[in-house]
Amino acid sequence: MGLLKKSAHFIGPMLMVILFLKFVDMGAFLNTFKNIDIKFLILSYLFLILLHVCKIWRIRMLLKKNQISVDYFYFLKIYSYANFMGQISNVLVSDIANAVALMGKSEKKIHITGVFILARMADILSITLLFMVTFLMNFNLLSSYFSFNFNKAVLLIIIAAAALVLAFFIKGRYISYFREVIDSGKNSLPEICIVTFLTYVCFSISAICDSHALNVDITTSILLLCYTVGSMITLLPISIAGIGTRDVAFIFIMGLANISSEKTIAMSMIGFIILPLLSVITLNIIALIMRGR
Repeated sequence: MGLLKKSAHFIGPMLMVILFLKFVDMGAFLNTFKNIDIKFLILSYLFLILLHVCKIWRIRMLLKKNQISVDYFYFLKIYSYANFMGQISNVLVSDIANAVALMGKSEKKIHITGVFILARMADILSITLLFMVTFLMNFNLLSSYFSFNFNKAVLLIIIAAAALVLAFFIKGRYISYFREVIDSGKNSLPEICIVTFLTYVCFSISAICDSHALNVDITTSILLLCYTVGSMITLLPISIAGIGTRDVAFIFIMGLANISSEKTIAMSMIGFIILPLLSVITLNIIALIMRGR
C-alpha cells in the first residue's frame, strides 16, 4: 500500500511526458514562450503577490481574533517557505507546515490548527462556487460532450457541493472539533468573506493576464472554469503539484475553445508553477530583508 501511494505521485509527471510526446509540437511550444507579452506576465505576477498578501492578512486576522500574536515578517517568512514546499509537493503541505511552524510551544495548538483549516475551507468553498458559476455559464458548450440536461447538471453540482460540506461535518468524532474551528472564525465572518473575495478577484485578474501574455483568445468564463478545475486538481494528492493531471484538464477544457495544446500547457505552467514559485520566492526575500534589519 505504501508503494502504491508513492507511485501515485508519479502519475502526473508520466502524463506530462505523454502529453509532450503525443500532443505538443516543441517548436510551437518554444515559440509560445518566445512571443510572450512581458507586461501582462508582470501584471499577473503582481496580482499573485496581492493574492498572497490577502491570504496572509486573512490568517493573521484569524490568529489575532484567537489572541495569538505573530510578528508580521516572521510569519511572512514561515508562509513563504511553507508555500514553496506546497508548490513542489501539494498545497495541503503548506497548511501543515504553516501550522506546525507556528505551534512551537504555544498552548493554543488547537486554535492555530483551526485557523488554517478555516482558511483552507474558505478557499475550497470559493473555488467551488467559482467553478459552479463558470460551469453553468458554459453549460451549452459542455453539454455537447456529455449526455445530460441542464437539470441533471445542476443536481450534480448541488450534490458535489453538499458532499464537500458533509466531508467536514458528517463523522461524529469530528463534529465537536470542527465546531471549535467554526467558532474560531464566526466572529470574523464578514472580514473573512471580504478578504477571500479580494483574494479571488486577484486570482481571476491574474488568470486573465496570463491569457493576454500568451495571446490566448478565450472567453473569461471558460478561462476561469479552466483555472478553477486546475486549482481543484492541484489540491488532490495524486501528482506532484498537480503536474500532468491538471494539464490534461486544461487541454480538454481549452480545446473546447480551439486553443492549441502548446499554448494550453504553457498557460498551465505559467499560472500554476512558474509565477506562483516566483511570487513565494519574492515574499521570502522580502521577509529575509525585513527580518535582517
